[in-house]
Amino acid sequence: MPKLIKNGELVENTWQMYTEADNDAALESGNWLLSLENYLNLQEAVHANMENLGVIVPGDTDIGELAKIPTTVPVVAIDFPVFTDGRGFTLGRTLREHYDFTGDLRASGNYMLDQLFYLKRCGFTSFAIAEEADMQTVKDALSSFSVKYQAAIDEPQPLFRRRS
Repeated sequence: MPKLIKNGELVENTWQMYTEADNDAALESGNWLLSLENYLNLQEAVHANMENLGVIVPGDTDIGELAKIPTTVPVVAIDFPVFTDGRGFTLGRTLREHYDFTGDLRASGNYMLDQLFYLKRCGFTSFAIAEEADMQTVKDALSSFSVKYQAAIDEPQPLFRRRS
């Protein structure tokens, strides 16, 4: 199971991927990440407490699909298919800026440690990283730059507006 960095700290990764091989009874205990389709189907059928259920979204998801994600979902994981595919950055920022998602926004899949700083700027709060990753390297990657010139989720004012 990959390590999980949340808000800059190593934490226990209690969320697991739900697959078709898992039975629905398993959803009653533990924390599960479901596809958006499975989550919405379950929400319609159950109308119960779903605090232990999160959503995983592929990086190539159409932006319009994000509107279907309830703001009450505790975790939305965006899965990057390859590190060269930047659509996940846009999905994360869109969830934060346009759909007012305030829960844990997680990056998973194939991204590089060099991208952590930028993922954080887009609103990502947790990162599933490889088990063999060096923690100091990860922490350094999250704070690669001391000054942020452009506006982003983590700093809504550009540098020229912040100057006195």
